[in-house]
Amino acid sequence: MRFFGISGPILLLLVNCSSGNNHGDSSGGGSFSGTGGQTTGGASARGGSAGSIPSGGAGNPSGGSAVAGSGGQANEGGAQSGVGGAGVGKGSGVEFRYCPGEEPRAGYKLCATDADCSGDRPSCRDAPYDGPSPCQACIMACTPSSCAPDEECTGSGRCLPRSCAVNWTCPTGLRCANAGAAFIDEHGCEPIPCTEGYTCGAGFVCTGDAAMYAHGCAVIDCSLPGGYVCPTNTDCSATPPNSRCVTRKCTTSRDCECGTCLAGSCANRPRICLPPTPA
Repeated sequence: MRFFGISGPILLLLVNCSSGNNHGDSSGGGSFSGTGGQTTGGASARGGSAGSIPSGGAGNPSGGSAVAGSGGQANEGGAQSGVGGAGVGKGSGVEFRYCPGEEPRAGYKLCATDADCSGDRPSCRDAPYDGPSPCQACIMACTPSSCAPDEECTGSGRCLPRSCAVNWTCPTGLRCANAGAAFIDEHGCEPIPCTEGYTCGAGFVCTGDAAMYAHGCAVIDCSLPGGYVCPTNTDCSATPPNSRCVTRKCTTSRDCECGTCLAGSCANRPRICLPPTPA
């Protein structure tokens, strides 16, 4: 889906009903999730557990090591904080740990299940809510300086992504989309095919099928020589006919390479307590 700049007068006094800010987190680049191609141009995933095979893009996304991450956060149920981010849930009893590169979210109580939460924030979730919800407050319309760098203030009073066809430059590995492109980000950028100059990362092979795989890079089975190296807290399962990376199961957080055991599966970080899910 393409996004194009919307011209019109800037309404400094326009009032919009929405929840939260005029804009959400900005990726700064395109994130594509096909069965074999993902380009990250500065995108950041929002928390959560280590998951399935990311698809394509240069570099090896595995990372991590068998040690707890840095940065501790005190919490109501945790008796410890400091290096390793260790703390113990009050209700669940799960030990909270972080993988390298993961940082505690300031201002949130940590949790593994709803039992660790209470009061006006009873829900244990992976990340803050960012989807559409009923109007909870009226906020002022955007101004040219209130939008993210990759957004612009439109005549509707909302910040919208800049378009590569107008005033946005696609990151390395992407180009302004051609008509009918299979993978297009919010700025109108598409992955450059591996048959047109893009180099597939380690664990991927160029098939040229850009309609099925972003960049046309398909993953090589993790069980094969030169195959995809599974990310932290996942293991290669050589199940015929195709091998794949599966999330490591756990009983305690110490069963994981790093991070926290959530509902029997290893995650790179604990969850956070939030208000009830917006209706």
